Amino acid sequence: MPLNIWSFIRKALLGVPLAVFFGIYYTNLMEVYGNKTLEELLLLSYASLELESMIYIVPVIFWILPQLHLTYLLKDYIPDNLENSAVYVFTRTKKKGRWLLTKIWHLFFYVVIYYFIQFISVAVIGMLEGLSFSHGHIGLFLVLTEFALVCLLNFFYVIFINIGALKIKVIHSYFFTVFINIILVLFAGFLYEFEIQKIFLLKYLPPSQSILAWHSLEGIAGNYPDVFRFTIQNFSIGFSMLYLIGFSIIIILYGNYRLKNMDIF
Repeated sequence: MPLNIWSFIRKALLGVPLAVFFGIYYTNLMEVYGNKTLEELLLLSYASLELESMIYIVPVIFWILPQLHLTYLLKDYIPDNLENSAVYVFTRTKKKGRWLLTKIWHLFFYVVIYYFIQFISVAVIGMLEGLSFSHGHIGLFLVLTEFALVCLLNFFYVIFINIGALKIKVIHSYFFTVFINIILVLFAGFLYEFEIQKIFLLKYLPPSQSILAWHSLEGIAGNYPDVFRFTIQNFSIGFSMLYLIGFSIIIILYGNYRLKNMDIF
């Protein structure tokens, strides 16, 4: 049965324990750093990843747990809807593209809902611990920017899985995407550990686009030294936005081409 908004929200709420765990874990970690602000809690939870730990599989899995949960929830959204709407879609060739764009929009909306729940849950934990924004509009800008980057990256993964499922089995598309994502994150750790002179290559990897702590934010990063401990030169927010939007559009265009050339599902 195709996913609807209310069933998705119920399933997305199953990710709240992950957010609560992140909130508690990073609140305790911040006490070690000596800094206690709400924006740092949110940035450490979703916008930061220590390169030193990325050559080990356990920290990588820990970091991508919300992503694994979300992509699993949405992995078969388009295939399921296509199966249930096959007669409508395949007898109206001119409307295939419109149908696909509608489903793509639904997926984007679901991704935003999922991470809104995640961010709010972590923020609630922080506020219960007495945290608040310390740098006003700067802190809010960083949190909203990270929220946008996380949503765009996960939207990219979700549509990659769903469009891939028009060509291969859903489960194969899902595990292929997860496997490649983990390999790329581990590769980032390998570069840092053994090929530091080639570290600039990180800016071209999909997982890097949502790690705001690696972006070069002159004039802002200095306010959060425990978050921005490592940055990639000339790695801007604009670059990541264009990267994620551009590749998402390419995937959607391929999906439209694939759908128009498919026989009945």
